[in-house]
Amino acid sequence: MGGAALVMAALQEPELFRALIIYEPIIFPAEVQQATSNRSGPSPLVEGARRRRKTFASREEAFANYASKPPMNVFDPRALNAYVNHGFRDLNDSITLKCSPEHEARNFEMGADHDTSNQLKNLQVPTWVVSGAQQPAQPSGFAAQIANQIPSAKLIEWSDLGHFGPMQQPSRLATLIREVDDLTSPNT
Repeated sequence: MGGAALVMAALQEPELFRALIIYEPIIFPAEVQQATSNRSGPSPLVEGARRRRKTFASREEAFANYASKPPMNVFDPRALNAYVNHGFRDLNDSITLKCSPEHEARNFEMGADHDTSNQLKNLQVPTWVVSGAQQPAQPSGFAAQIANQIPSAKLIEWSDLGHFGPMQQPSRLATLIREVDDLTSPNT
């Protein structure tokens, strides 16, 4: 939900940013927010987070676990190593997630509960909206709508990637960051 948080910050303090690159930001259109709030029963995403395994015997065990199943099985090994190395804290004889499953679940419960979609027209920071393959009712499916609401935003679709595209191909995102930096640098 970092892209949405960056947009919220840029709406409040635009001078903090020279440009934004936001990958499938969790900024849902009003009609999607309404449908989400009318949903009966718990969200599978929320319930999955609450059931997340939080303790492993070692970082090697955690890496093997995540590398063997979606969604992290498509991560670049460097990205998955970074997650395992920095997302866990050491215990006496094991490791545990730094972000508890309950906190992650609460993030998912509240993640779309903001009115940023209605404020996109006021965003004055040069913005690149990036998405993976378009999927209805997913953040990728709203990327074009988000880009269309932001003045002068550029839309980029990486159709060979999914929602975790930056972790699938971090070097591609790094290249885009360098390109945007060159375009927005005060020295150009």
